[in-house]
Amino acid sequence: DGFLPDTYTFPAVLKSCAKFVGSNEGRQVHGVITKVGFLCDIYVRNSLVHLYSVCGDFIGAGRTFDEMPVRDVVSWTGIVSGYARAGLFDEAVGLFLRMDVQPNVATFVCVLVACGRRGEAKQIFDELLEKDIVSWTSIINGLVQCKHAKEALDLFTEMQTSGLEPDRVVLTSVLSACASLGALDYGTWVHEYINSRGVKWDIHIGTAIINMHAKCGCIDMALETFNGMSSKNVFTWNALLSGLAMHGHGYEAFKHFEEMVRVNTRPNEVTFLAILTACCHSGLVDEGRTQLHTDPSSISHVLKSYALLPSYLHKANIVFNQIERPTLLVLNHMIRGFSQSDQPHEAIHMFDQMCYQGLLGDNLTFIFVLKACGRVSDIVHGQRVHVQALKLGFGSYLFVANALIHMYGCCRVLGLARKVFDEMEERDLVSWNSLICGYSQCNMYQQVLGLFNAMQEADIKADALTMVKVILACIYLGDFDYGDRMVEYIENNKVTADVFLGKLIEARRLFDEMPNRDIISWTSMITGYSQANQFSDALQLFEEMMMTEVQPDQVTVASVLSACAHLGRLEVGEAVHDYIRRNGVNADTYVGNSLIDMYCKCGAVEKALMVFQDMRKKDSVSWTSIIAGHAVNGYADLALELFTLMLREGIQPTHGTFIGILSACTHAGLVDKGLEYFEIMEKIYGLSPEMKHYGCVVDLLSRSGNLERAFEFIKKMTVVPDVVVWRIFLGSCKLHGNLVLAEIATNKLLQLDPSNSGNYVLLSNAYAASDRWDDATQIRDLMVESEVLKPSGWSSIEV
Repeated sequence: DGFLPDTYTFPAVLKSCAKFVGSNEGRQVHGVITKVGFLCDIYVRNSLVHLYSVCGDFIGAGRTFDEMPVRDVVSWTGIVSGYARAGLFDEAVGLFLRMDVQPNVATFVCVLVACGRRGEAKQIFDELLEKDIVSWTSIINGLVQCKHAKEALDLFTEMQTSGLEPDRVVLTSVLSACASLGALDYGTWVHEYINSRGVKWDIHIGTAIINMHAKCGCIDMALETFNGMSSKNVFTWNALLSGLAMHGHGYEAFKHFEEMVRVNTRPNEVTFLAILTACCHSGLVDEGRTQLHTDPSSISHVLKSYALLPSYLHKANIVFNQIERPTLLVLNHMIRGFSQSDQPHEAIHMFDQMCYQGLLGDNLTFIFVLKACGRVSDIVHGQRVHVQALKLGFGSYLFVANALIHMYGCCRVLGLARKVFDEMEERDLVSWNSLICGYSQCNMYQQVLGLFNAMQEADIKADALTMVKVILACIYLGDFDYGDRMVEYIENNKVTADVFLGKLIEARRLFDEMPNRDIISWTSMITGYSQANQFSDALQLFEEMMMTEVQPDQVTVASVLSACAHLGRLEVGEAVHDYIRRNGVNADTYVGNSLIDMYCKCGAVEKALMVFQDMRKKDSVSWTSIIAGHAVNGYADLALELFTLMLREGIQPTHGTFIGILSACTHAGLVDKGLEYFEIMEKIYGLSPEMKHYGCVVDLLSRSGNLERAFEFIKKMTVVPDVVVWRIFLGSCKLHGNLVLAEIATNKLLQLDPSNSGNYVLLSNAYAASDRWDDATQIRDLMVESEVLKPSGWSSIEV
């Protein structure tokens, strides 16, 4: 129409993009801003930072922020709050520390309260020389927004004693806090305070009062306030509708919703969330479906609210299926929700569907789907996603590269994880930790220490996670000198790490220096050793404890029994059991389960059964332990009988129970029975098979000589088989002399785990058993050429 936009137009448009459509449309507006020459305006720049931060495009936000010639406190607060809102707390704090302008209280509250450091936020507030109404408003409002309602009310009470009169903003925040806590008495007092002090009513105060009464269940007062208001906006209606829906007044909620539409108040995502809840609670399914808005911009926040809560993910799916043309923002919400739920496969499936429909993902899409691939160890899909990310130019993004390293580490493909790491132009602490965790998970402890050394040379400060893995590497390698240096590093760099997650060496030193040790000291140290797999040290310390006058409790004996189970020390376990009986130690379900586990792992199944039968209260762990114990010790019939009894008692089987049952069928050669159990596991009990269950079935088929069936089963698995599955199959191929399938299995293993000597040895032995000595020698030579070392064998004996 010939009108040119100005510096007021663009911030408004960018705000709408952030709220309704997303960063893609925002980028188009960004292009127009650049073209017409408004990019130098600080208000426009701040709006762009806000847009990209809200949409999760931190590359765009960071680039726009870095290119700003001048930044004010709003610029810094915008990007810091964006990182904090996304859960990227370390990055938020890092940016906060870089601020080159004086932060205000709102900035402090944003970074500290959002990061869960409300004690620090309160400390900063307490140190302010002059506390004015703005200061009080900032801290109280910040605490309420970050779900720390009780602390907000405590501060409001403190404010009352300071002599300052609260304004409408503070009162609105306090009423919101009362609503969150269900504090009707406090909220009613605030309502009376507003009336008695003559505080000028406006739509915000009225809405807050309605919200407080409605959420606290005082519906009559909420309706009275609502009906007395001459002006209402969408937030006023939402406050009433949400309260009605929450307290089961579905029909009243729907009636008011129809009135809201009649008076031309446009509903938003909160409105739909309230109406969906009301319809679900009142059986108004058809009405809810009719009114459900299919415009993804208005429903995306409803879907996000459902998707990020595992217990409501199925509702997110219902909402998602009502959307005619889901946007990338909506799809990202769903993929993210599934990736962190117990259905990560669905995230991968949704990504596949998205690509099939021709939709291109963004950096957030790839981060979420790679997380899902890592959780299910799906290397095939993970590599496909990697290729797609590279094609679209996201492979160089820091967070995407970190997700790739994590995915490859979870899939135990450390060669590709290291390749991604080495090719990164920029690395942060997460990059280093992801690769260190991958090495640690694959028991490559020398590489853990080597990478930590490189990390120090790059001047990257380690955190608690890094030090946990490094200290554990020292323990497994027996390199206690290096461990001592790491303890010094922790102290010098003030790394927060607790006793049992790594500081085992320092913990023992402090323990030895204690003049008096109580049951907590002994138990903490014994448990620390047991958790770090230092079982001999745990037993030795327990023997020292028994020579003192300190009496062990149930936690102590459970840790000691676990150590006995791992070491096969039956005589020590029996002595502990005898001590429990003679000294009246509280033998709760936890101790009983530990006794069953110890006796079963030491081969004394009869004694395990006696403990099981004597237990007054049994849980699913008790049943699973006794079933699995009988299975691995060759008592398959008894294991199956116990499973039948478990079902008769009404105990729901778990994933672990079915591992025991499938193992029992394997040991007894009950192939058909085992396959039957595998089928009913999901069909009847709703338990999706995990990799261990697939491994049990492969073992069941291949050990009985059904190698072809086992190979077909592997090819039809819904998840990509891991190295354990292929190694089980290779072992059976060697046992039955099937060299063709053995070679196929070995090729798969060398792709997935090329540094494991066991893969080469199994195939070499299979060739040798078939008198193919040249091939056996060739495999051994290949080990040498590939620099794969065979670890020395060792045994332990007690003298």
